[in-house]
Parts: sequence; C-alpha cells; structure tokens
Amino acid sequence: MPARPFPLDPDLDQHLLDPRLAADLVAGAEILPDDVVLDVGAGTGALTGAILRHRPRSVIAVEPDPRCLAALGGLPGVDLRSARIQDLDPAELDAVTRIIANPPFSALHHVIGLARRLPRLRAADLCVGRRWAAAATAMPADPYYSVITLDVTARFSVAVRRTVPGSAFTPAIAGSAAWVRLLPLARPDPLLDLLAVAVREHSGLRLKQWLRSPPANRPPVRDRVRALRADPLVRALQQRRLSALTRPELAALVGCLQRC
Repeated sequence: MPARPFPLDPDLDQHLLDPRLAADLVAGAEILPDDVVLDVGAGTGALTGAILRHRPRSVIAVEPDPRCLAALGGLPGVDLRSARIQDLDPAELDAVTRIIANPPFSALHHVIGLARRLPRLRAADLCVGRRWAAAATAMPADPYYSVITLDVTARFSVAVRRTVPGSAFTPAIAGSAAWVRLLPLARPDPLLDLLAVAVREHSGLRLKQWLRSPPANRPPVRDRVRALRADPLVRALQQRRLSALTRPELAALVGCLQRC
C-alpha cells in the first residue's frame, strides 16, 4: 500500500489508494476510445490514473475535499469538479458514457440517482459495500430485498464482478467490499420505475395516494394500476406510507406489481 499523501479524514468514507488494485479493477471495465468516464468520489486519484491509462475520450473526476483536488491536479487531462455527488447537475454530464468509481458508501443513493439521469450511460462499475451489493442483487423472496433493490433494479441489471478486501481501503473497512457492474435496462418496466421514483422522491406518500396519483394513472400503466388496486394484499397496505413499508411488504408489493 502506498503512503498517504496527507492525513485522510475518515468522516469522508473509505479511500482506495493502491494503484495496482485500481489498475486491476479498471482493466476489466472495457473502456472504449470514445468513452467519457466519470469518477465520482475520486479521492487522491488511484482509479482516475488507471482510467487515464486506457485513453478514453475524456475523464471527469469529482471530489469535494480540496486536499484531494490538489493531488488530482497532478493528473494531466482530467476535468476536475469540486462538488459533492448530490450537488452535481446531470445536464452538465450528459456526455458521460461510463461511471467507474469508488464513491463514499454513504453516497451510493446519490450515485444511483445521478446514473438514472445520464442519457448516454452504458455501464457503471462501482466499488460498494457488501451489504449494498447483496441488496442490489436480491430477489423479492430474499431477506436483503429493500428500497435499494427497487431503486437499482428498476433501471439497471446488476452483477458482482469481484470481491475487494477491506484492507485495501484507508481507513480499512470490516469484512470486504464488492466491485459491481450496473447496465442500463433496454426496456425498464415503467410501473416498477414509477414506484422506485415515488419511494426515492415522495416516500411520505401513502400507498393509496401513489396508486391514485396522475403518473400512475396514465398509459401505459393505468390498467395495471387498476389491477393492483383490486389486489387483496395491496388493499391491505394502501394506508401505509411508502417509507413505512417493511422489507417483506415492499417485496410483496413489487411481486404484485410484476404479476399485473
């Protein structure tokens, strides 16, 4: 493990510093010459430098810590952005075709929200916590099924590519992390996506309110929503707020939705 360029703040989450591991992770990302690659939570640039060696069309590195920005400034040809992930404007990133990143695990919700709004995105390779990976790849019957599962799988297929040891990070994490690939779905289920957006942006809504909302009562989902409203399980849950649904209840709701 290389020496730290300066004392790193553990409050900013895990940093990946090992250039050999970074090179190994990026090597499997299949970067093309016309790719515009976004590295969110770039830290001191271990992944950024490895991405540059594959010579994509451009590389955008996003990092809020000014000390890390100083280190990233030593990498030629990188478009540096000093910002938190949740403050990025997707309209300024609409040319991005790839995300390759080790973002703060606490910011993965914002990474997925950003990825959802990038029209040219063809893949995202991310270093994530093992529990997040388990949730993102869960099936409705699995105990790890959660709002993470819904948020991710409504728009992406997900595969765990490899395990990353916890000792690879500074500060080290307990257990291990996962390197996952997200691929945008060619034809997302519009009703599943509407539910994911509601849970993401309007979680205080009651299920009954969502089922009667204008987005849920427009073609092509209107007939499916009518069938949902008649389902006994959905009727039993209709007074519950979306944010209050338990994991089994959310999984059961998604199962009903997929059958309609």
